[in-house]
Amino acid sequence: MLNHLFLTLYQFTPDPFIIHWETGGLRWYSLLWGLSVLLSYFVAQYLFRKNKWNQRHVIILGQYLLIGGLIGARLMHVLFYDLPYFLEHPLEVFMIWKGGLASHGGVIGNFIALYLFSKKYQYNPWAVLDVLAVGASLIGGLIRIGNFFNSELYGTITDVPWAVVFRTADLQPRHPTQLYEAGMIFGVFFLLFYCYHRFPKWKPGTLMALFLIIAPTCRIIIECWKEDAVVTQLLSVPLVILGVGILVKMKE
Repeated sequence: MLNHLFLTLYQFTPDPFIIHWETGGLRWYSLLWGLSVLLSYFVAQYLFRKNKWNQRHVIILGQYLLIGGLIGARLMHVLFYDLPYFLEHPLEVFMIWKGGLASHGGVIGNFIALYLFSKKYQYNPWAVLDVLAVGASLIGGLIRIGNFFNSELYGTITDVPWAVVFRTADLQPRHPTQLYEAGMIFGVFFLLFYCYHRFPKWKPGTLMALFLIIAPTCRIIIECWKEDAVVTQLLSVPLVILGVGILVKMKE
């Protein structure tokens, strides 16, 4: 029975579509991305209410982050992952529905958007960063599950019982590193959510520092089992350094 289960998982090829129709369909990635934004909105509403902040500003903050995150994630992908292609096809830079969003760029774009939001609405940006750290970990986990169904960001060839065959690769069993990362990021979410309640007197910015240290470090480790992940691993290092720098500043 157990061997049969492993064999079933071994042959599983994720379908990116939940529903098919003649000209396309509804993708898992789109559904999970939308769900992640919705859930992070409710988390932010809850934390804004807990801090007795203006809850109407959650939607405004979300708009800032959405625009900043999309621009940053797209630019990072274009510049660091496939620049020669986009130089030949410049109009495709704007075709984000075809995929190609780098999470590191999204983080940078969100930092810039947060600065602009905090300056306009007179918030302590460090305190808002802690709220974002909790929501970002929830978003990241759901998006990684979407990557799994898109058969992208998969791992190296392996013979472990839980290996997955991805249709866009070479039909070889591979590490489902998207699920590894999803589990890791969900773990970070629960840790930060717990700390937010358990240690309310921590200095603002501490939770974001923990997020920047833990999530990229775990990602660097997991990506040892991912195809062509050297660039992504290198881009994770500055985030860890930034997180350590924030922690040091908190102790001053």
